[in-house]
Amino acid sequence: MSQFVSIIIPVYNAESTLCKCLDSILTQDFNNYEIILVNDGSKDSSLDICKEYASKYNNIFVFNQNNAGVSTARNAGLDVAKGDWITFIDSDDYIEDGYFSCLNIYNEDLIILNSKTLSLSGDIGDSLFSKTDNQLYKKGSITHFISNNIDNALFRTPWAKFYKKELIKDTRFDINMKVGEDSHFVFRYLCNIKSIRYIGNRANYIIRLSEQESNVKYSSSIDYCIESLRKLFQAYRQLQAIYPISNKGFISYLGYFKFICRDERNKNPKKWWKNKYVKEMYQFTWKYVSLSQKVKYLYFQLFKST
Repeated sequence: MSQFVSIIIPVYNAESTLCKCLDSILTQDFNNYEIILVNDGSKDSSLDICKEYASKYNNIFVFNQNNAGVSTARNAGLDVAKGDWITFIDSDDYIEDGYFSCLNIYNEDLIILNSKTLSLSGDIGDSLFSKTDNQLYKKGSITHFISNNIDNALFRTPWAKFYKKELIKDTRFDINMKVGEDSHFVFRYLCNIKSIRYIGNRANYIIRLSEQESNVKYSSSIDYCIESLRKLFQAYRQLQAIYPISNKGFISYLGYFKFICRDERNKNPKKWWKNKYVKEMYQFTWKYVSLSQKVKYLYFQLFKST
């Protein structure tokens, strides 16, 4: 019998997708779990749906909080989770048959499943990541696997993974980060592990694509971007001290945060380019920075006054 699983689902204004999400779990050929629904101050009928399901199933638990963000909701779930394993599912996503079957076979510290996307037109795409399975126990192979994937969604998101509660310990999502908090959590969990099982041939997690592009959704100030990047950079270096991953993996995070603060950065470029933390991160990734970005960086360092 597989060990007990806590499924944490943050819920916010999900009335149109929540039933699909929950039904996809309840119809699995696996029932050794609890579902923890954390309603994050929804303004639609999401809370009513949560309560309706909880009234029918004794392994569904509902927690209601004022709107405080997805990180606070996930943390609330972690605080009450009783499972040996933890998995996160977003309320607008769903899972396909066999999502939990890996727990009957594997016991690595982190189990990662492949994913597929559901388009706005209702089409399900191909697997997002490599279809090759990986069983990783040696430090060198884990380092190689993380280095090759740390700059893509495989490690940027908390879902489609099984974490051991005993290894999560007191690791929580940073509630002051609205972007990058998922990677921040995953990086810190990776510091606690000694084995990974990647199941590439099983893409059982379905991601529902949003109408709004993330760069519009997460447009942010320079101050916010730099502070979030600083936290990510610290977590990245902590992971690198255990698994000597390449500096290259951080370049995509630096580029993304630079992009989402573009409105303010275009008005006040020195605030970005001359910040001491930004300078440190460019120096860290310098080997992999594009020529145009190197020229811009040097221009502001050498010719623009403070």
